[in-house]
Amino acid sequence: MIRWLLLAALVAAPVLAQDAGVDDTEEGPADAGKSHVIEEVKLTFTSSPAGADVWYGKKLLGSTPLVVMRRKDSGPVDVVFRLAGYLTVNSRAYTWDNDKVAVKMTPTDQASTLLGFKKPLEPSDGDQSDLDDDDTR
Repeated sequence: MIRWLLLAALVAAPVLAQDAGVDDTEEGPADAGKSHVIEEVKLTFTSSPAGADVWYGKKLLGSTPLVVMRRKDSGPVDVVFRLAGYLTVNSRAYTWDNDKVAVKMTPTDQASTLLGFKKPLEPSDGDQSDLDDDDTR
C-alpha cells in the first residue's frame, strides 16, 4: 500500500518546463534586448622574478606575467609556479571575480630562511646499526 502511495506521489509531481517540451531559451519581456553572454573573469599571474612557468595540472599555461580568461564561477584554479634555481610554489586563483596571484620565488639555496623549513634527513657516516633488516630498502 505504501509503495502505491509513493508511486502516486511521484506521478503527480509538478512537470518542469524542460520536461513539458517548453523552450525556455526564448527571450521573454524581462530579457528583451539582452544577449546571453557567458561571463568570464580575468586571472592574472605574476612572479618575482618574472619568467616562472605556470602549470595547471599537466598543462603549461605560460610564463609570468600571464593573463588567463576563465568562465565565471567555474571553480578554483590550482596552479604551480616553477623556475629553475627556485623553489616550486603552489597557489590558487578563484573564479567568482577577477583575481590576481603574485608570488615571490625563493632561491633553492635560501630555503632555510622560510618559516617551517626542515633540513632533509641525511644518513650518518654509514651507521645503520639502529635499522632492522626490514628497514634497509
